[in-house]
Amino acid sequence: MLGLVMAAVTWDLSPFYDGSSGGDTIAKRATRAASVEPISDLKQIRWRRELRVLLPNVRTALNYSPDAASSHEYEIELVKRFAEKHYLELDWIEVDRWEDLVPTLLAGKGDLIAANMTITASRRGKIAFTVPIDTVREKLVVRVGDEINSPADLVGREVAVRERSSFWNLLKEFRGQHDNIELRLLPEHIPAAAILNGVSSGEYDIAAVDISQLETQSGQWPDLKVVEGLTRDSIIAWGVNPEAVNLLAALNSFLGREQLKRQSRLVYKDDLPGIKNRQVLRVLTRNNAANYFVWRGQFLGFEYELMKRFADSQGLHLEMIVPSRWSDLIPTLTGGGGDLIAASMTVTEERKSQGIAFSKPYNLV
Repeated sequence: MLGLVMAAVTWDLSPFYDGSSGGDTIAKRATRAASVEPISDLKQIRWRRELRVLLPNVRTALNYSPDAASSHEYEIELVKRFAEKHYLELDWIEVDRWEDLVPTLLAGKGDLIAANMTITASRRGKIAFTVPIDTVREKLVVRVGDEINSPADLVGREVAVRERSSFWNLLKEFRGQHDNIELRLLPEHIPAAAILNGVSSGEYDIAAVDISQLETQSGQWPDLKVVEGLTRDSIIAWGVNPEAVNLLAALNSFLGREQLKRQSRLVYKDDLPGIKNRQVLRVLTRNNAANYFVWRGQFLGFEYELMKRFADSQGLHLEMIVPSRWSDLIPTLTGGGGDLIAASMTVTEERKSQGIAFSKPYNLV
């Protein structure tokens, strides 16, 4: 088991980010809703050898937040795997406004929406969705000591919620049953951590939020608790034009296999021969500008670049895994949840005593 020594570094990202290199074509386009282009199904996409992927503008939708970006990484990686399987180039098309994603797709200006989009009844009436990619477990969160047990307890209270979340519809049902339940609309891509901090500080009275982060980092918000019983799960999927039936079928077939792999993922503590047998190198890291981040559909970061080169040299697929906390890196490694750590980690005797080995230093600080 190896832990890769990574030290703090300062560098210019420009040598690593070259839009003219690699297989992806990254483009930002102004979308023109007035014109409509022919709808492309799988045959037309293969003919032009390019898959046009619609995603929200990073600056407005993700707000430069590592937490928000990391929730999108798995989806982006799946898009890249699908494109690789079908020998397609990728054209990432940023859409400035979230509400323009569906109209842009229907106007034929993109082939696929990959935007952490949840399935709702209103969206189903406009576009087709693939099989689920992930599930967001949304619940109400309050401060400790606040008793909310039923919709009636929300009377006279204000609930912060994303308008496009499935919980929004559930709260509208509650408002139909009880008067004086106030709703506070939040930006679509506000990070879960920001919502939890808002409840903790008192900025939000009550909030509907994906509770995954609260469960994994409960120590960060000891003053918060989850309201049990009032819940609504949201399913995340890709959106395609209803006329692109063959593309939808190909995506569903691909996602079915990928989800089976994900669900059957086991703990591994093997060495390089076993890793090569699995064909996947699992790298534990942190999500920040120095280590690993996503920019316009492109994976970047000093440690990511090093690991990508190593994985390519060994004929391996690279899987970046971001534990919730820095302190989880070594336990996850020793527990078999990853193959190595690449996270600007310095060599210390204390870390060695936890059962990990270090590679040769690549940088000194």
